[in-house]
Amino acid sequence: MEKFIRIPVTGAAQGVLVPVNGMVNIVPNVSNTTLTWNYQDAAAAFDLVTITYQTATTARGLKIRDMIQNWIEEALQTSWQTPIVDVTVENCGTTASPFYPVIASVVWS
Repeated sequence: MEKFIRIPVTGAAQGVLVPVNGMVNIVPNVSNTTLTWNYQDAAAAFDLVTITYQTATTARGLKIRDMIQNWIEEALQTSWQTPIVDVTVENCGTTASPFYPVIASVVWS
């Protein structure tokens, strides 16, 4: 059964549905404003999803990656009766210096 996460994206009232099945890896970009999400498709090629957020430090970019990996794990652990999991952006900073990433876009290529 296909599983999806609904990512809250600025300007998208209903969020954006992103499939989690077939996901190979999530790579933070050195610019610290994007993550690239790689999928293996049926033709043995890769499809990419790029998630863009406001500028973050490298450490925060890694925490954003970890947050998304946790979303995927949560979605894959749900029953077949729950194909879509609504996710919540978590603090990717520290208690003293919170950082809640604002996801600006989700783009397929």
